[in-house]
Amino acid sequence: MTDDNLYTLDKSTFGSTDKVEQFCANDNFVKHCFNGVSLMDSSINIKLNNSTRNEIDYPIGATVLPIVSERLCAIIKDIEKPENMEFIPVKSDPQDRRYYLLNLLDSIPCFDFENSEYTAYINKDNIKMVETVDKLKIRTELIVNRNIFRIKEISAHIFVTAKFKNVLEQNNITGVEFNSINKFEIW
Repeated sequence: MTDDNLYTLDKSTFGSTDKVEQFCANDNFVKHCFNGVSLMDSSINIKLNNSTRNEIDYPIGATVLPIVSERLCAIIKDIEKPENMEFIPVKSDPQDRRYYLLNLLDSIPCFDFENSEYTAYINKDNIKMVETVDKLKIRTELIVNRNIFRIKEISAHIFVTAKFKNVLEQNNITGVEFNSINKFEIW
C-alpha cells in the first residue's frame, strides 16, 4: 500500500450546513472521543433537519466521531474487522432512521516523522504530537489489514483505504467526501 491509496474521510460540505439542527454529548464523550477507548457509556443526541431525514448516510463527520446511517453501518461491518470499532446507537427524533456513532477503538502510530512536513509538541504524557501538517506521509507498513483508521499523532482525523472509498462509492453512500492524503493539511 502507498500513500496514493489513502484518503481522509470527510464530511461533504455541499449543502450540508443545515442538515444537523442539534448535537449534544455528555462529558464522557467529550473527554474520550479521539482516544480510541470505548464510548458505550456515552450519551449522544442528534436531531436532523426535517428536510434531510432519511436522505443522508453520513450527517456528521470529519473532525468529530462519525455518525453513520444503519445502511452505512452494515457496509462498514462488512469491510472492517469488528474488534477495531464499535457502533453506539444514537438517540434521535423517532421519525429519523437509526443512526450510530462510529468509534474506532485504536489509533495507529504510523505518522512518518522523517518524511512529513509538520510542526509538533510534546503532550502531558511526554508523547510527540503533531500540531500542523503541510505534507503528510504515513508509514503504510504499519497499517495491516485496516480499511478505516486514525493516526495516533493526529487522532482527530479519519483515514481510509482505496478499497473503503470504492465500496462506499459503489453503494452510493451520501454525505461523505474523500480527499487524497496528498492534499491533507492541518494549520
